Amino acid sequence: MRQSRILRNLPLDNFSSLANYFGIAIAFSDSKPVTGYADIERFFLRCTMNFNNSRTAEGILCWIDEYGHLLSPSKIRKLIRDGVPYDKVVLGGLLEFMKVRSVGGRPIDILKKYASKRESPINVFEGPRIRNPAPYFKKVGLLIPNFAVDKAKFLRPREYVLRSSLELRNRCLFGSVLNSDVASLLSKNPDLNAYAASKLTGHHKANVFKNFLDIRSGLGAGPSLS
Repeated sequence: MRQSRILRNLPLDNFSSLANYFGIAIAFSDSKPVTGYADIERFFLRCTMNFNNSRTAEGILCWIDEYGHLLSPSKIRKLIRDGVPYDKVVLGGLLEFMKVRSVGGRPIDILKKYASKRESPINVFEGPRIRNPAPYFKKVGLLIPNFAVDKAKFLRPREYVLRSSLELRNRCLFGSVLNSDVASLLSKNPDLNAYAASKLTGHHKANVFKNFLDIRSGLGAGPSLS
């Protein structure tokens, strides 16, 4: 019950809002400004469930190519284990894409056991069968165009994104994924305690409690563990 109250007080924004906030330059009709904490790994898992048209899919691939090195595979694994929904087959395709594009400074192989593949290939998008499908998605049984990954077209300028997205900016600044997430959360919600921070960032409770006071002090906030 305690967790549900926290989540009600700080509702998660929809995929369209998060996509725009994190820099995907696509005009979604239901996109709204993001003011609360936006979790990067939860957004990545949402991407697997919104890979439903060619424009959005190419935007997602461009975003992963640009910012995928900031993702934490271990945190993604924890969120999956905690029951955060995602598409196993699309995850498999994204992991293959990251491997082909040499994306990521952290080991993504730990996520392979949570991915899957289809025995019979299918078109992901409506329309005629793809003649030259992307090999990284074909490997998991999904047929999509072999996109050019045009980041100039599908992403906002990096300087703009890092100015407007606190969470991505802090990932670039901090050496620790946990510290960057908690700092981003407390910057937007300074009254939260360590318990709330662990629930909303998806990090292990013990690790958040260990670093919480230092992060609050660094941000100029008073200590609170309760």
